[in-house]
Amino acid sequence: MPVQPPLSSETHSLDGAAPSRLELQQVMWNNVGVYRDAATLERALEALEAWAPSYATLHDRENANLLLLGTLIARSALAREESRGAHFRSDYPEPREVFRRHISVQQGSVERESAVAR
Repeated sequence: MPVQPPLSSETHSLDGAAPSRLELQQVMWNNVGVYRDAATLERALEALEAWAPSYATLHDRENANLLLLGTLIARSALAREESRGAHFRSDYPEPREVFRRHISVQQGSVERESAVAR
């Protein structure tokens, strides 16, 4: 079932508690969707990095994995300062040759790998 846009905007709390699945969906939908810019990506990272994952139940562990995945997606999108394919950055509306590469994300860093094979 596809994720529907939230009824309200930015209703998440930044109190360090584990996020609910709905809170994760809202942050990602509102800030890391197909249409994005640096400000919305930074807002998403602020929310995602403020939450502390919980591992108490299977559902909590699934949410922790989604929290990690959302953080990696937002970091990668922030590092890619261009629009490419279906992903549009309003602050970088054109493709840039320097970003014709894969982005590799590792804990603590974001790097661009060598040129994509043509």
